[in-house]
Amino acid sequence: MASLEEVMATAMNELDVAKVMGEESGSHLRSGTNVPAYVIGIDVGGTFTDVVCSDGISTWRAKCPTNPAQFRDGVLGGCGLVAGQIGLSVEELLSKTDRFGLGTTAVTNVLATLRGRTVGLLTTAGFENHLHAMRNHRKEDNGWLVNYWNPVALDAVRGVNERIDRKGKVIKALDLKEVEAAVHDLVKNKNVNAFAVSYLWSVRNADHEKLTVDLIKNLYPQYPVFSGVDLHPLMREYERTTLAVLNAFTSDALDGVEELENEL
Repeated sequence: MASLEEVMATAMNELDVAKVMGEESGSHLRSGTNVPAYVIGIDVGGTFTDVVCSDGISTWRAKCPTNPAQFRDGVLGGCGLVAGQIGLSVEELLSKTDRFGLGTTAVTNVLATLRGRTVGLLTTAGFENHLHAMRNHRKEDNGWLVNYWNPVALDAVRGVNERIDRKGKVIKALDLKEVEAAVHDLVKNKNVNAFAVSYLWSVRNADHEKLTVDLIKNLYPQYPVFSGVDLHPLMREYERTTLAVLNAFTSDALDGVEELENEL
């Protein structure tokens, strides 16, 4: 994840240097106006959220506690502290902001501690083991070759009897009742509270995968659902599936980011 310095540097570098420094006034002005414009860089950590704001001349910094349950709290709280230093309201500061850079270690923290959601995976029947096979990659442990950690348990994988060929033609239609039964089983018997869906040839025809995602959202709207083809619409099911299950496992880390986007 990007550090606060990297986030801020990226935001600053995206601006025209002459405008940022200001040839006459020394400050960055919004194009065609005398209104100062700001760049903001934010780093959301597990404990604190750090905020840096600059107009090209002056720099303001603030630190606000991170609320793991609400991503937005630390971000808006830190912006409020910086705005107060400048003498503006949060609304005034954000309305005058040209670049807003956001980085976080929240996902890294989840992976480092392995404290994520309990993931269930739905994939094409016959390919239930492809994620755990890991293309035969193994690590040595006291002279033994063992599997690497996996964000989804093997017994939380369900094969769905659907099939689309490499040209996108439906060979075996999706049975939504079968999917519904599998989803209920994972929730009731495996305590799953996040889902990943990744079918073999969804990259050629995503209909089955989209239907499955929509069904799960209707059955359990409180649980996050991630589609491999939505996240990584390219060939190679291993990569698509890996990305989907990792997003499902770490989904708590970015709780509230959509609300933050809407509020900003």
